[in-house]
Amino acid sequence: MAEMKSEKGKVMAVCGNYPMRKDYVSANKLTQYWRCSMEGCHARAQSAFGSLVLNETRAHDLHGGSPATIETRTRLTKAVIESLPADFNIKRIVTNKRKPKGAAEVDKALAVMELSDEFKKTATGEQFLFFDSRAREPGQSVIIIFISMHGRQLLRLYKNWSIDGTFFSCPLYFKQLFTINVFKENSTLPAAYILLQDKSEYTYRRAMTALFSRLPGVEPKTIMSDFELAPTNVLQQCFPLAVINFCLFHLSQNLFSQLGKRGLKSLYDNLETRILLRSFAALAFLPVAEVANGFEEVVAELEAKILDKVWRQRRQES
Repeated sequence: MAEMKSEKGKVMAVCGNYPMRKDYVSANKLTQYWRCSMEGCHARAQSAFGSLVLNETRAHDLHGGSPATIETRTRLTKAVIESLPADFNIKRIVTNKRKPKGAAEVDKALAVMELSDEFKKTATGEQFLFFDSRAREPGQSVIIIFISMHGRQLLRLYKNWSIDGTFFSCPLYFKQLFTINVFKENSTLPAAYILLQDKSEYTYRRAMTALFSRLPGVEPKTIMSDFELAPTNVLQQCFPLAVINFCLFHLSQNLFSQLGKRGLKSLYDNLETRILLRSFAALAFLPVAEVANGFEEVVAELEAKILDKVWRQRRQES
């Protein structure tokens, strides 16, 4: 097995597509114990001392393996790896590099924050700031909406939308940056940007009312959502004729999350049951009339695999 190196040049090993780092050696110097290299993951493995053939002893928390990371580490030389900053520092360098000019301005307390023309207007000088609730709705959570003339045209021209929210790329005193996007040919284009202080349905309703009451002639046919029910419910009320679709990526993500919440993570560690669990997301590709039967077939086969696994375990224990 190829040897890998950490940022500090220390030996790492692979266990089922997961990079592992050394933990400690047994008192008799016969066994090497390993732990997952991802911060916060409690997965453990062990090997004979000096060997890179690992056996997993504790399953990984809810994160996938990283074949790309493994390949990269096995190709890089020790000198190159040691010259790289730690992962956290790389992220901080990238964040600081991306941080726009004037970012400190929008990170001020909202009671005193004043937006300059750099934020109110586009690069071509047209109006970008669309709505600021501080002037119109004092005493309520702050909502700020940005949309250019081009963004308004996108919402009118293109009838298939998607919505998304990020909690990592927004000013200090806001909870999230929410975007409304349009599908244009094979691309997704952001049209409206909304800064929100919370994720309540009431706040989403205020934001959507502020936006669409000032944009006549906007009527989407479909809206793709990421399973956040609050904005989905509000948009369904705003546009009752629109068809709401849900994102396959987020469906798969939610299925994986539910395994952990329900104490079923160990099912994902078995190849056969893992394939069946992934089949739930694949039901989205079936014709609508066949989904119910497909679901029942997957459930029946999954139950059979689980019962067989339980029977084998009990037989081994007896």
